[in-house]
Amino acid sequence: MGFTVEELSKVTDGKWVLRDISFEVADGERIGILGGEGAGKTTLLRLIAGMDRSNGGKVEGLSPEDFIFPTPIRKTGIFGADKTSLSDCEARRQALDSALEADAPILLLDDLLAPADAFIQAFYAKKL
Repeated sequence: MGFTVEELSKVTDGKWVLRDISFEVADGERIGILGGEGAGKTTLLRLIAGMDRSNGGKVEGLSPEDFIFPTPIRKTGIFGADKTSLSDCEARRQALDSALEADAPILLLDDLLAPADAFIQAFYAKKL
């Protein structure tokens, strides 16, 4: 299942975060989005996932059931609440494991393995 991004743009606080981004992802193709901190990578993924509204452009060929965009959830005990606590890396791994089990045709990943050590990164690279 492929999809197309056409002239996608996003303005935040009066500044362009993304401007006229266009590309196509073919069925079965794997792509990566590279850029420095603040370059708009997460914003682009959130726009593709429909989690944010763009200021222009469109994403075609996707519906919400076509993809998973895993985000880590951390639980922290506060004043007697749920005392289960996951480290940042554990929460990210749990989110990725859940996404892989769901077996959606498209998996949008945003730095889920950035804090993991080389062994964990290699383990998940094989799974992907």
